[in-house]
This record gives sequence, C-alpha cells and structure tokens, in this order.
Amino acid sequence: MEDKALIRDELNFITKELASHVAAQHKFTDQSKSLCAPHTRVEIQKEIEGWLSPQTSSSKHIFWITGVAGSGKSTLCATVINNLRKKHTPVAAQFFISRNIPETIDPNKIIPTIAQQLSAFSPAAAHIICEVLNSGFPTSQEEQVKALLLAPIQEICKSYDRVIILIDALDELQNAAKSVLQMLLQIAPKGCNLPNNVRFVITSRPE
Repeated sequence: MEDKALIRDELNFITKELASHVAAQHKFTDQSKSLCAPHTRVEIQKEIEGWLSPQTSSSKHIFWITGVAGSGKSTLCATVINNLRKKHTPVAAQFFISRNIPETIDPNKIIPTIAQQLSAFSPAAAHIICEVLNSGFPTSQEEQVKALLLAPIQEICKSYDRVIILIDALDELQNAAKSVLQMLLQIAPKGCNLPNNVRFVITSRPE
C-alpha cells in the first residue's frame, strides 16, 4: 500500500508541476483522428509494426514517415497506435501536433507532455521525473531532453522489450524549421546511447 501511495503522490506532484507546460489534447483520440479504412495501407502498417516488434532486431531508433499535406500521415499514425492497442502492445507516449489545436504546436510543450506520459507509463520513470522537478522545472531544452526524456526512457527500457513513442506532424510546430532542428540536435548525439529497444515513429512533410 505504501508503494502505491508513493506512486500516486509522485504522479500527482508531476501533474501539478507540469500543468502549465503540457498540451492537454495531445492524443489521437483527443483530436478525433480518423483511422485507415479496412484493407488500405496494409503494407506500410505491416512494415512499421514489424519494426516495432520486439522480435525485430534493429539499431535504428527512428522510423520517419514523410508525405505531403493531406497524404494521410496522421491517419496512418493513429491506425498504428490503434493496432498496437488491439495487440496489447503498450505505447509509452504519443504527441499529435495540429494547427487546429494551438497548444500542440508550441515546441516548448512537446517534451514535458511526453514526460508526463512516461511517468504514467512507468513508476520508475515517474520517480526520476519527480526527482528532477523537485529541483524545479528545467528551463533549457537541452536539460529537458536529458532529464525529462532520455533519462526516463533509459529506466523504462530495463523493464520493457519495446519503448514506443509516436510524434505526428512534427513540421506543424511553430517555427518548425528552427524548432525541429534544435530538438534533433539535442536528441541525436545522446540518442546514440539509447538502448536498442527504443522506437520513435515520427511523421512530417518532406521539407
């Protein structure tokens, strides 16, 4: 009971501390995203889900899906999550970016929103994030990536065959060219040290 109480207290603390830093409507279900029609885009779904499978060995951490506006990237991403749920494959975090939902296009909200989901996904991750926030919210993106994203992911990887994170429509972030570049520059060098069971699925326009 004490452990459950501690976990609950840590999650409540994290929710409170991150309240002003997260996007509430970040899931595909929050945004009523459509799913692929039956028997459509079957091959790409199989390719993505095969790469996400614990039975697939790969040193690649990112599956990047590109396509022009309206090509169905969000629909595909939502369908993959839905398929994984049907197979009881847990998704650690998801973040759907939409110009119709202003809070999701704020680049400052993406890492904290993912961190909050990681804390709900894993008590071990919650403990790490709670310790970080006890010292105050990290102000720099570099520190956020290190403390709120990569460190919790490292811990989750000790308990799960796969740690899956999906980010849709990365190009729709405010000042996307600058925001995305800054984020990738923070993640890429450190990402080389991530365990092989980490999987990011990201969608964006080709540019």
